[in-house]
Amino acid sequence: EADGKLFVAYLIENTELKRQAAEYTASRPAYMIIELDTYDEILRELRESERAQIVGEVNRLLESYIGRTTGYLARVSTSRYIAVVEERHIKDMVAARFDLLDKARQIGGEHAAVTLSIGVGRGGKTLVECQKMAAQALDMALGRGGDQAAVRTADGFAFYGGVSQSVEKRSKVKSRIVAAALTD
Repeated sequence: EADGKLFVAYLIENTELKRQAAEYTASRPAYMIIELDTYDEILRELRESERAQIVGEVNRLLESYIGRTTGYLARVSTSRYIAVVEERHIKDMVAARFDLLDKARQIGGEHAAVTLSIGVGRGGKTLVECQKMAAQALDMALGRGGDQAAVRTADGFAFYGGVSQSVEKRSKVKSRIVAAALTD
């Protein structure tokens, strides 16, 4: 009591609540779509044994890269993969500026340079929303010439990589898709 006034202090133990909130945030899913840019152009020129070797190396690289996380990787077509990883691991990938792109370029040597385009959707309310964001991000990465990672969040796009000399592929469909992604 000071000058006739009474003060009350409440101490609330919320350490566990804050730990759970941090774990919830770190474990939110992020959706990745990984596309082998050069599959049709470069692998078409190779013999079957060379093609199988390069695709096997790409598979091992992606399995190793995603295998370091608690995520899931699936090959959904000859040149496309999807992965679902936790937010904590996407932060690490962003901090490393998606070094997966550099490792992929080393596969195949000069006669069959392999490049990847990666679209990442993170921070969505649902996994479906993250998947749509990843598809938009991949469209943007491909529209910018490939060989890069594009990350889509509610705040916009961030781009990583894109150091190789690649030919930008354009078509009326691709232009429409990129325009729709920019509009969104």
